[in-house]
Amino acid sequence: MLIPLLLMPLIAIGYAHFTDQVVKKYKLHVGSVFLNITGFHLNEARMPDVDNDGVIFGDELKVNIYDDPATSIWYEEITADPMTGGFILNTTTWLHNSGKLPFELRWEVFWSGPFDTDPCFDPPGPTLPLSTLASPPWHYSMVLYKWHLNPATNVYERSGPFAPTQTHYKPCDYIEVIQVVEFDQPDPTNAPSMLWQKEWQCHWIRLWVTFTAQDVTSTISSNTVPGLPANPLP
Repeated sequence: MLIPLLLMPLIAIGYAHFTDQVVKKYKLHVGSVFLNITGFHLNEARMPDVDNDGVIFGDELKVNIYDDPATSIWYEEITADPMTGGFILNTTTWLHNSGKLPFELRWEVFWSGPFDTDPCFDPPGPTLPLSTLASPPWHYSMVLYKWHLNPATNVYERSGPFAPTQTHYKPCDYIEVIQVVEFDQPDPTNAPSMLWQKEWQCHWIRLWVTFTAQDVTSTISSNTVPGLPANPLP
């Protein structure tokens, strides 16, 4: 009774050696790129307290952060009403790589206006790249830092600042974005371009900053499966 049991492995091996097929199987899992907002901090704001109630944040300055389920895009909407010459808004926004892939960031800054009525936030309408404008009445600056978890210490470490596409943000990395918008103080004795407040009073200006995450890849130049030669030819 033991003889058939002993022969079964030999039969299986013999069958495998005499098959007329070799099958290569691929199993591929598509990674995800997901950039979201996880934190916001107002560092400094300089604007009038119109109703003299001692409150500006949440009153003259409103901030709303939400995720649009229709587009899967996160929005940070800031409304300053009213602002004046010398207006300063310094904020820190925390972004997070919540996907499964590393990515690099690029960004664009646009503006449009002035508008006679509140343009709301959507649609963006016609815009112009900030870099093509001749002496706009404000200064805009932005720096980005990366926070990466050190596996040896289990502590997040800060590096940067980084320019667009200068570094890769790995999954679970945090991106610290510090943005400063500062409008010039009009000076009637200076050039006509400094009279922007008189020309734009009671009008709306819209400023957009768009961040785009692009996944990145690494290249494996050569590798072999353990136990098999790379080239079996004699």
